Amino acid sequence: MTRVAPVIPAPTDILCESCGYVLNGLPEDGRCPECGAAIAESSPSLRQDSLWEQRPSIRSFLATSSAVIFKPTAFFRATSIRDDVQLARRFAWIHWLIVSVLLAATAVLHLHIILQSPLSPFVITWLMIGVTVGVFVVLELVTRLAAKLTAWEAAYRGYRLPYRPVLRGLYFHAAHYLPIGLIALLTLIASQFALNHYPAHFTYDRYAYILCAEVILAAGYLFKTYWIGMRNMMYANR
Repeated sequence: MTRVAPVIPAPTDILCESCGYVLNGLPEDGRCPECGAAIAESSPSLRQDSLWEQRPSIRSFLATSSAVIFKPTAFFRATSIRDDVQLARRFAWIHWLIVSVLLAATAVLHLHIILQSPLSPFVITWLMIGVTVGVFVVLELVTRLAAKLTAWEAAYRGYRLPYRPVLRGLYFHAAHYLPIGLIALLTLIASQFALNHYPAHFTYDRYAYILCAEVILAAGYLFKTYWIGMRNMMYANR
């Protein structure tokens, strides 16, 4: 049986941001016929550009990062939806650079633990450079791929999530890599200390188990925050 493609709402359609019902022509002081949410809560005027996009600065970068990390639902529910990704990309690049350096330092310390011997300054320098560049490039490519796949699946299912708004959302989602990088580095530092001072209680097997658990938790955390962002963008009104 041939599949009937769902109709994707037009960019000008007003959707209920709670359930996605088309609210065109309904009074602003009414309620959604589908879920009962107040129509006024879906007004496009409630969405604004992020502080970073309004005035790029160290303060707005920190404020936007804090909002994305600690209040992702509120951030993506209140952030405007548009195609311009330039400032959002710059926001992501800063976070990716920081995280790339953190993960490079983590890789150096991990190699030191595995080899159980100090690394030469030459090896440390090139390992830091190589891992930093590699992680940054991978994050850029993975983000673009994720945006394309998300937009494709959304179109397949009839959701209004075109590529560039999705990419912009994922650029802001880049802030969620920061806690992962910090926790990874702190874990390696703590593990190195424990292996050196408490070898009878903290073994290499336990160290490996902790790393495996953190990889699984990090993947779950990134997917959860990704879904929060996309869920609060798929019914967004411009």
